[in-house]
Amino acid sequence: ENIILNKWNPFNCDADSLFQDVILWMPAMTISHLYEVEAGNHYLYECAKQNKWLQFLVFAQIFQIPKEQVLKAASRFSNSCISYHIFHSLHRKSSLLYDVAYETKSVSSLKSQKKDMRRSLYTRIGVIKDAPVESKKNTEPDDDKISVTSEETSTSSDTDLRSYVLKDLFSQLLLAHGTDSPSDCLLHTCYEIQNPILAALAASYPEAPIEACFFMWLYTSLSHNETIQKQLETFFPELRIPNINTDDLENLIVIAIHHHKILTLWQGVHIFLPSTPLPSLMGFLRSFIVYKRFDSSIEAFQNKLWDYPKNTEKSSVLHSLFWIENISVTILKEVVISCSSNYERQLLLRHFSHTRLEKSFSKEVMVPQFIKVYHMRQCLGDVAQDIDVKNLFLPEHDTQYKATCWEAITKLLQHHSYEDAQLFSEHAKLPQDQMLMLQINQETDEARVSPSWQDLHIRIHFWQNLILKLQVLSLHTAVDFLEVQCEISDMHGEKYFLIKSIIGMIKDNLIQGSTDGTIYNLDSLNKKMWWFCIKAEVNNELLPEIFDVKAVFELNIQEIFFSKKVQPNPCCIEDEKEKEALGSIIGRFLSKSDIHSAFQLALTFGYDSLDLKIIKLCFEVAKGEINIDSVDRSMPDCSNDIASTRVIQSLILWVNKKSTDLTPLQKSIIQCIKDLSLKCIIAVKICYRILVHYIVSLILKEDFINVAQEKNAFSILKKVLVLKLNDELVIAKSFIVVRDLSDKEVAEFLSEEIWNSLKILRSYDLVKIPEDESAFSEQVIYDPLRANEGFQLIVKLCQNPSVLGYSLMSIYSTESAELNYKSSDADFTVLVDLCICAHECFTAACNMDGISQILHNAQTLVTLLEEAEKFSTMVHLLTGLDRYSEMMYVFDILKSHDKFSILFEKKMDNMPNLRLALLDYLKKYPPSENDNYFYTLANRFGMHREKAEILEMSVQKLLSQLCKKNSALDSDMKDELENALQILSDAAKSYCMADCLHQAQNCTRLAQLVALQIYFVPDGVWIIGLDETSVARFITDHNKFSQAFIVAEEYGNHHLWSQALLHNVVIRGDRDYLLEFQAHFGLPTSLISDVVKRYKKLPTKNENTTRNMKLLLSMCSNIKVKYSLAHEMGFADVLSELLMGEASSYLQDLIANNSIK
Repeated sequence: ENIILNKWNPFNCDADSLFQDVILWMPAMTISHLYEVEAGNHYLYECAKQNKWLQFLVFAQIFQIPKEQVLKAASRFSNSCISYHIFHSLHRKSSLLYDVAYETKSVSSLKSQKKDMRRSLYTRIGVIKDAPVESKKNTEPDDDKISVTSEETSTSSDTDLRSYVLKDLFSQLLLAHGTDSPSDCLLHTCYEIQNPILAALAASYPEAPIEACFFMWLYTSLSHNETIQKQLETFFPELRIPNINTDDLENLIVIAIHHHKILTLWQGVHIFLPSTPLPSLMGFLRSFIVYKRFDSSIEAFQNKLWDYPKNTEKSSVLHSLFWIENISVTILKEVVISCSSNYERQLLLRHFSHTRLEKSFSKEVMVPQFIKVYHMRQCLGDVAQDIDVKNLFLPEHDTQYKATCWEAITKLLQHHSYEDAQLFSEHAKLPQDQMLMLQINQETDEARVSPSWQDLHIRIHFWQNLILKLQVLSLHTAVDFLEVQCEISDMHGEKYFLIKSIIGMIKDNLIQGSTDGTIYNLDSLNKKMWWFCIKAEVNNELLPEIFDVKAVFELNIQEIFFSKKVQPNPCCIEDEKEKEALGSIIGRFLSKSDIHSAFQLALTFGYDSLDLKIIKLCFEVAKGEINIDSVDRSMPDCSNDIASTRVIQSLILWVNKKSTDLTPLQKSIIQCIKDLSLKCIIAVKICYRILVHYIVSLILKEDFINVAQEKNAFSILKKVLVLKLNDELVIAKSFIVVRDLSDKEVAEFLSEEIWNSLKILRSYDLVKIPEDESAFSEQVIYDPLRANEGFQLIVKLCQNPSVLGYSLMSIYSTESAELNYKSSDADFTVLVDLCICAHECFTAACNMDGISQILHNAQTLVTLLEEAEKFSTMVHLLTGLDRYSEMMYVFDILKSHDKFSILFEKKMDNMPNLRLALLDYLKKYPPSENDNYFYTLANRFGMHREKAEILEMSVQKLLSQLCKKNSALDSDMKDELENALQILSDAAKSYCMADCLHQAQNCTRLAQLVALQIYFVPDGVWIIGLDETSVARFITDHNKFSQAFIVAEEYGNHHLWSQALLHNVVIRGDRDYLLEFQAHFGLPTSLISDVVKRYKKLPTKNENTTRNMKLLLSMCSNIKVKYSLAHEMGFADVLSELLMGEASSYLQDLIANNSIK
């Protein structure tokens, strides 16, 4: 309705606006009637607002809006006069729809009334003064099977007679009552005048037969329709009322149902059989079929039927439970058959299925299999809409039933609905072999006409899938079908595959112990198969995928080469192309390691193959049946299998190193087999496999034949790994390569063995086990306590270590599901080790997704360990994963539980990354909080420089904070400064222990500055964190040289001492400052010269400054400079003193030479 409102224009004034509105609102109003929801108010309110009374009334009448809703909307008219007229005209009407199903109609036709209904309405509301008198016409009603009105609306061809009878009904009753059998009289009259009311009156007599009354009432009710009337006259040509029985009534009910007269039957059972379960049944059908209320329920009928007494006091057979159940079954079946649409029929059948309707009836009643029909119709869907449902209710042995079912299956197969066809045949209980063969023939016929059928790949792929279905059928059926297809085929490659499939089926049948395959000649079939194979190779019709991959270690070697059952019976092949094709086929079998097929083909056609000879020779050498000196090795090397050769070369090198365990003869045999392997053109991998098996048999001290024929490769691999030999990786890797074991298979095997090893570890105390002894039994492959090899050895067995990692994580996920804080230490330890092993795999493969998953699982595991207070295991997980930056939360947990000292135990010495992680972690906190940890870390791991750096950094941070609040120099600040002084002292000591003398000196300088600041706290002087101006002012103006020197040393400012001397010595006359300065720095000539320059710039000079300047000048050690400076300043007394002193001669010479003035 909201969607319609967005599209509707209420102000449209076009001539056809009303028609457009009706079309627009039709969906919403239809849905509202279907679900009995109020709708249309927006339209009515808008019409009332605009005083559009005509649109208002037409809309309400067309959509049959209830009276209450219309009156409510009518109150909203702006014009009160219109509102009054509508109220006045409608207040006595119960509905705007003239419904004949619930109102008594006059003799005049309903169709005529409906035709002039609008005119009559206009008359009542005052638009037209006089409504015309409705003419009495005999009109035929519309035969709409769905409409309620059309079903019950009809007129008689003899209107006058019916009107007369209705008017004189009382006289008719008196007339019948005067006869010997009033009910018979009324029934005859009912039949003559076709008025059903008389049959209802006849039923009121006690002696009246109910079945006859019901029959006549229904007969006369249906006879008003010409179509039904003709069918009734045909079905009941000579109707005799005394002879009417229940069979006639049942047939008439079936006719009524076929013509969709559900409401008529509903009225009839309410009139004649009100106390039976039939009114409930017809009520359900009326709601479901007529009013389309598909959510209606049949449970009321089921309850009435279950509660209905088996033995009733009424004598009529219609009240017996047996008849009621039978007629109910008939009605239900016929209603299903006569549904107007497949959708409606499917909904009805589904309702019967869900309510288990079939179990509501007695065992004596033949109830149709509604559930079966429902499932069969569900399988059909929209494919076979024209299938007659009536035939599906027939017995399963009925010919028409089978024909209908096979027709439906054929249509399903034509639409490629194979699964639906299979389900349909199962529900229909048809022979499955016949059904499957029909499907196979359909698929085969369609495949043969497809354009892609000319591609041999398509054909082989098709037959591979089809053979899986043929295995369900009997052997004879499958073989006959494939033989026919082989004869039809026009490709030898296809023929070869079909015959090969037939042979495989026969062999499987014989292995299972059946005798069906004994009637076939396998030798003849084999020759036929190989002949087709050769022909296919000649025509380039052989595909790689039609060769079976069959490993040599799965073969019975004795059967291949030495069985008496296999005797050469060569067929004659003269064509050179066929001989070349034969050699090529044998080579293909050998490349796929199918030595049995290659040998059989060579025997069948007498083909001499070098590779087969070498393979046989290698077996004989490995078994020790021939002397290796008699073996001819002069043939040239032909192998180019570089990958396999590298593995074998590594194995041979290992064998040569193991000289103490292998005899010279054994080494010679190994070298012989290796040399023979290189002579092969194609079968080098097979020979390498023999070689590896022989070496493994020597290592395991087992028989070569047992090792070569062992089908379970992992049992051999486990034995090799359990030995824990030096460089056992070479043997295990070689075995994996020659056995063609995939990474997934190897990973699953290794993960299970690792898990078993860790489970055995639970029962051992690892602390008491010496490192040079194994903690495990001889049946495990992984020993984490072994010092000279570790988990990396096992990881290298997989080409992609991630596969092993994911396999281990799969075990971890399964085992950790039951883990909780109450679990034992052993359970936690095993899972932690499993997690560490998986992490090693992902790290080796650089798999970041796997590492992320490990870290996530580790976080969950740490939570459980914290709850269980198993901190040692937690540290084991932390150090095992070696992911300290990602697992920094473990440090927090240990610290919060006061277990941080576990990280400093002796066994942590061989973990270099741990000390750096601890250092980074401790940097986050002030030294005061971690003094003990710092000292322990430094002492335990010798990390003095790192400790000193952290201490120095913390002091810098502390002093920076103090600089921000230097305006308040109080006792608290003094305490903080003393703390900083102590930290700096420790840092300097740590630097000294680490031989970092320069850094120690820097700490010492800063410590002196801090100590001086502590001294200045009472005076309120701040000397930490000064800018350049403040530093210069302090150095120049401060009267204590030692203190000024500390500041200058820390800030690196030594270029202001001339100014400081001028201020403190020359101007102030502080001789102690001069002596202290001279003791520390001395008085360089350049410094005195700089002071003189600054002195000369003084604006005022007095006697004291002159005397002090002379004193400073007197300390100059350079006579020449002293004389020059005195001369510049005009100190005559100083010049006289110099000329009269010990250096007078020197000065006289300088003056004479004009060096000085």
